[in-house]
Amino acid sequence: MEKTIASQNSSSSRVEESMNNENIQELLSSLPREKLWDGFCFYLYQGCWVSSAFCHGVIYFQKHFQARDTDIILASIPKSGTTWLKALIFTIVNRSRYALAESPLLTSNPHELVPFLDRDFIKNQSSIDNLSSSRILCTHVPYALLPHSIVTCNSRIVYTCRNPLDQLVSYWHFLLALYPEQTTMKLFPLEKTFEMACQGVQGYGPFWEHVLGYWKANLEQPGKILFLKYEDLKEDVNFQVKRLAEFLGCPFSVDEESRGVIEEISKLCSFDHLKNLEVNKSGKHPVGHANSIYFRKGKMLLLMVAAAAPKPTSIAKPKPCLDLTKCGDLEIPYPFVTEPSCLLSRDFLITCNKNTNISYWGTNSNINVTNISMEGRLQVLSPVSRECNTNQRFGASLNVGNFRISYTQNIFSVIGCDSYGYIHGKIDKRNYSMSCNSSCENSADVIDGSCPGPGCCQIPIPKDLRGIRVYASSSNEHKNVSQSNQCSYAFVIEENKFHFSASNLSDIAEKVPTVVDWAITGQGNCKKARKNRAYACKKHTLCKDSNNSAGGYLCQCKGGYQGNPYLGCKCNQNCNQLPLGLGVGLGSVTLLVGSYGIYYEFKKRRLIKRRQMFYGLNGGSEISQQFSDLGGTGDATIFRANELEMATNNFNKETIIGRGRNGPVYKAILEDDKPVAIKKSMKVGRSKTKQFMIDQVSVLSKINHRNLVKFLGCCLETEVPLLVYEFVTNRTLFDHIHNKDKAPTIPWETRLRIAAETAEVLSYLHSGAGTPVIHRDVKSSSILLDDNFTVKVSDFGSSNLVPMDVTQLSTMVQDTLGYLDPEFLHTGQLTEKSDVYSFGVVLVELMTGKQALPFKRPEDGKQAPSFERPEEGKLLVVNFCSMLKKGCLSQILDTEDGEQAPSFERLEDRKQAPSFERPEEGRLLVVNFCSMLKKGCLSRILDNGIISNDKITNQQIKQVAELASRCLNVKGEERPSMKEVAMELKRLNDVEGAIEEIENLRSETSCTGFYDDGNNSTTMDDSMNDQVNPDGGVED
Repeated sequence: MEKTIASQNSSSSRVEESMNNENIQELLSSLPREKLWDGFCFYLYQGCWVSSAFCHGVIYFQKHFQARDTDIILASIPKSGTTWLKALIFTIVNRSRYALAESPLLTSNPHELVPFLDRDFIKNQSSIDNLSSSRILCTHVPYALLPHSIVTCNSRIVYTCRNPLDQLVSYWHFLLALYPEQTTMKLFPLEKTFEMACQGVQGYGPFWEHVLGYWKANLEQPGKILFLKYEDLKEDVNFQVKRLAEFLGCPFSVDEESRGVIEEISKLCSFDHLKNLEVNKSGKHPVGHANSIYFRKGKMLLLMVAAAAPKPTSIAKPKPCLDLTKCGDLEIPYPFVTEPSCLLSRDFLITCNKNTNISYWGTNSNINVTNISMEGRLQVLSPVSRECNTNQRFGASLNVGNFRISYTQNIFSVIGCDSYGYIHGKIDKRNYSMSCNSSCENSADVIDGSCPGPGCCQIPIPKDLRGIRVYASSSNEHKNVSQSNQCSYAFVIEENKFHFSASNLSDIAEKVPTVVDWAITGQGNCKKARKNRAYACKKHTLCKDSNNSAGGYLCQCKGGYQGNPYLGCKCNQNCNQLPLGLGVGLGSVTLLVGSYGIYYEFKKRRLIKRRQMFYGLNGGSEISQQFSDLGGTGDATIFRANELEMATNNFNKETIIGRGRNGPVYKAILEDDKPVAIKKSMKVGRSKTKQFMIDQVSVLSKINHRNLVKFLGCCLETEVPLLVYEFVTNRTLFDHIHNKDKAPTIPWETRLRIAAETAEVLSYLHSGAGTPVIHRDVKSSSILLDDNFTVKVSDFGSSNLVPMDVTQLSTMVQDTLGYLDPEFLHTGQLTEKSDVYSFGVVLVELMTGKQALPFKRPEDGKQAPSFERPEEGKLLVVNFCSMLKKGCLSQILDTEDGEQAPSFERLEDRKQAPSFERPEEGRLLVVNFCSMLKKGCLSRILDNGIISNDKITNQQIKQVAELASRCLNVKGEERPSMKEVAMELKRLNDVEGAIEEIENLRSETSCTGFYDDGNNSTTMDDSMNDQVNPDGGVED
């Protein structure tokens, strides 16, 4: 058994030189080996004991396998629950491909569905290479033996381990079943197996090296490697199944969870279910052995093993973590440790040099640790950068991993009479640098304790620095300074540890104290970390979000408890002793608390029932089925009410970002830190809500265009359903055009692109979305913009599904009177051509920078214009004409209460009523625009921000104006379609295409019969062919 490592290393190099069949036997003959029986032995290959049956396959796999980014690798030591995990992973990943009732697991053994690379790759390389993504593959090799391609690519690794005694017994039974000729226990007794395992000799062992290899890799790359324990999987299968799905990038939807898909997968893949399938009871594996041998439970009591074998030393479990360790005078509190077996993450490892009693941070670090505070501070010694006139120059660096160099405790200092220093570092992925200069005529000018001042410069460092490089230099090569200052120094130092004096000009320590902020990182804040299995706060503790620059969280003991919160706090001497008289009142308090608890539980249950009721009334089951039917083609999901309440701080007013037609719009931050916008659905009456929501969600979830605000899902547990959309960051087009004090002027090129993108998406809604959708609310405040001024049109998809009632009509007209199709006043109907008209108004807004109406919408709480709709829900004008035609005029004549046409307040009741006859600024934008266009004075109404001397730009503006006038035609049938509008704007948006087409394009007419100042039509004046004059008027 005692073999040297030298032979091990030499064998590794020989593998690289010889991989053909002829010299494999020569290689094996040079390796250390342990014999179990004739024809079966273990070879020690690169630190791993591999059975003779798999040596050739392992070497070939290690040499030739090429991993893909989409691969899923299941790694384990044999008999650690591999069969079970193969079944679970295969089913989770392929659940959208195979219905559970038709799962291949029902007719195939899990090992047939997930190839075993150690054996199968050498035999079937082409078959495995040709597997489609995502490949699910299995191996037993340790992490150190994995092919380089697996370690370096973006593939995911799921590792499982098991209680070493149970694993060993299961492996022993498996070998006996695999080799039935060895069933005589005398040839292969359990005692011998156990004795060999204690010395590290077992399949793919030593056991602890195998486990620790993947454990450490998991700490370094938690996003690549998932570390599971078989015992945890048995304890809570459903939780681990959900965790697996999230790690593998195919999480369960809310709908799947509500339908019990997780539980169904757990049941399908359970040990008892699989072993009773016919394929596993009587079937055989392709290599010849029975499938039934994979379904044995190997367990035994520790006392049984202890009585039959020597005391296990190397297989013993790791020692418990110590609350406090010491290295010299330094006290090292947990989670900082000096032994890797208790390591929470690599950031907390302290290496103690027992010869010098000096502590270093990390394994290969030269960072000397001098103090560790449980409040999240770590004091280290960082080097000083210096540059002297002897041409000696030393830079200095400090890297702190996932922690941060404290910006509140440290300060950047430069010392010297002819000196400057600078820092280079990284904040997130952004490079950062800063500098500081110090000067003095003579060292006699230096005042002790005065820094900044002569000879000393200090400036704060920024937040979020993980690493820095510090440099010191001289401004004039130390030529004009005294002999007492021949060096420049630069360093980051703990602010309250530095007292500047004149002596520092000539001499300063090589290292200075620096504070590092630490916290438990990688799990988010307390709220997120509590859901993580690796949550570090133990019993009787409180979690506190770290307020230092490291982020993450810290743990502390609850009141009345003491100890280390990362190991569990204990009751102090007084926590169980009640003050005199307190016990008398405790019963009353308990009764009160208990009563409140009952009341709270009652309210909670009532709320749950209420939400379940709304979920059904709002069509929850049907919508859930819709999302399920969409499969991978849609990203919409059903949100829980409490999830959105938490995301908006219970719909706090501070989260309101605007108001829609149906109420406030909220900004919410989901648990994954994703911002979304939440708005109420349209109110249509309880009897119609269910079908309306089903129809609305059906439309919204199928509409997908890059220039539409993306629909993310809905919440059906509230009385009025909530709709969840992507959050668009850069406000609305209205804000950018009309609030110029808050937003910079948008150039013409961007305005033209915004117009083209908006037209394209409206054209898509009208004819390209499967179900034609009339927007009905096109206006500049419905056009959102992201940070790149890319259009995101909102408020679509629902308004055309149901007729509007009185309230909706009144609200719509208040919001969109300046955009309203004039035909609507006669028909009461909005059509696709109504969207064209409204878009024409938006085009005019883009060109003029003026609002569609010369007055603002009434503020909340003030009286809005009333638009009452009598019989048949028609506008009064429409109803009057209808009654007159039918000879039923008496039914609509004025009564005592009187019924009036839509109107604003009388002039005498307002300081200034809106006027439709006032010149220019006071008139409706459309009236003014058409008038200026007719007179050939377009430049008088253009926004100053787009007026240009560029001929092409001005010709583009002219053509857009002509297009807008066509869109504003009073007769809908004479307006172009949105498809035609989109094509024309796209052509204009292409500058080169515009140059070729400019002289050929000519549009006639517009605004026909509407706001016509006495003529029946308005045609373009010939002067508009000339260049628009930036100073007003038109050049001849």
